[in-house]
Amino acid sequence: VASAFGIKSYRVTTADELESALDTAFSHDGPVFLDVVSESEVAELPPVYSWQQAARTVTAVDRREPRK
Repeated sequence: VASAFGIKSYRVTTADELESALDTAFSHDGPVFLDVVSESEVAELPPVYSWQQAARTVTAVDRREPRK
């Protein structure tokens, strides 16, 4: 779809590809669409999220604690 509108697009499927794709996107003179595939195990945020829940999530991710 992006190419139909003249927009450069790149698909990122691994963490190793991300830095290069971002460098390319930021150096391009015009719009760029990045399709970044993420792991299915990444925790999704609930629709309503309190600051306390956010702080606990950040702490857990920072410590790399497994999901309970």
